[in-house]
Amino acid sequence: MGFSFLLRSLFSSLIYIFVYTIKPQNKVSLFIHFRQNNYFILNRMIRKFISSALIVLCCIAFSANKAHSQTEPLEILFLGNSYTNYNHLPDIVSDLALNSGKEIYVESYAPGGQSLHDHASSFETYLRINQKKWDFIILQGTGRRIAYPESYSSDPSFEALTSLKQIIHENCVSTRILFFMPWADEDGMTWVANRTEDYFKMQVDIYLKTIEFSEALDLSISPVGWAWYRVLYEKELPLHYLHSDDWNHPNSKGSFLAACVIFSSIFIESTTNNPYYPSGLDHAEGDYLKTTASEIVLNDLELWKITPYIDSTFNDITTGISKPDHLNNLSLDQNYPNPFLNLTKIKYTIDEKDKVEISVYDQLGKKLAILVDEEKFPGSYEIEFNGNKLQSGIFFYSLKTNKKRIIKKMQKI
Repeated sequence: MGFSFLLRSLFSSLIYIFVYTIKPQNKVSLFIHFRQNNYFILNRMIRKFISSALIVLCCIAFSANKAHSQTEPLEILFLGNSYTNYNHLPDIVSDLALNSGKEIYVESYAPGGQSLHDHASSFETYLRINQKKWDFIILQGTGRRIAYPESYSSDPSFEALTSLKQIIHENCVSTRILFFMPWADEDGMTWVANRTEDYFKMQVDIYLKTIEFSEALDLSISPVGWAWYRVLYEKELPLHYLHSDDWNHPNSKGSFLAACVIFSSIFIESTTNNPYYPSGLDHAEGDYLKTTASEIVLNDLELWKITPYIDSTFNDITTGISKPDHLNNLSLDQNYPNPFLNLTKIKYTIDEKDKVEISVYDQLGKKLAILVDEEKFPGSYEIEFNGNKLQSGIFFYSLKTNKKRIIKKMQKI
């Protein structure tokens, strides 16, 4: 409450007291008395008025400051489909927040079978987005459409994300968008004729495409699917451990793991010490899921483009969308040969003088080697990677500058 406001309030209080509390005949007497007694009585009365008014104003200021000091709840909207609705995922996020002393307001619009493309063209989705100035909007993708957009050209996810981002920021430029990385079907794409992608292959493809979309559209990622990947990799894919018996929707553990990832993505805070456990979940198992979710999010915030939430206006969103890789000079080529036995070559191009890092990671995101870590001038370069100490399997390599990061996968045989 500003000083000028206090002065105006004090002046108004004095006028009110003078006009409405002193009888007309007393006002005349007051002025006569004032002239006869050298201001003494009037000064005494004014001092009393000022004291009373200041007490009132201090009480008002204290109440206002107390009200403003209380943190307003974050307002969060989930846009998805039945993968969000299963086991009431948004409610689990609310329970985690409540048990960590945070207050959030959550709404969800997630009709069964609704894709991101459906949301982008839905009037109901438009109304939900424009219902209020949301702090966060969670956009849940579908694994098949994210991993293999060429197979779903009539239902394009990238174009849908572009449209949804535009709609969201036209309503409120400070709304933080979290792209919910989906999980792969338990049997991958093997249920489709002539498709051979198993769960692990499909999840890696989802991961790579999610990173690509995030870079192109400057979206933060809530890496739900990658947390699933680590759990199922470490557990060696036990049947229906996170999936339900339909092989694609989440069971209660799957939804809980997803909720822990989303919580950590929003608050940049571990769920490890959070006292909340869903009914029926073994606490030791719950602790394992909490720890995994927290590590996946918090150990790689830069990759997921997660930064602390600040309720402020973003820059003009029309300039916030980056060009796709093929329109930029900055590029990272596929390694050759691929698959490789021990040695493989990696070519890359830098479009301006910049600090460059090229690194190799395992399937869990652990950095295994740094191949380049220095400032480079514009131009094309080639390096050789010796993987003779690595076991056979899938690995990732990334090109990172101060402005962008590109990730590709390679296979050692």
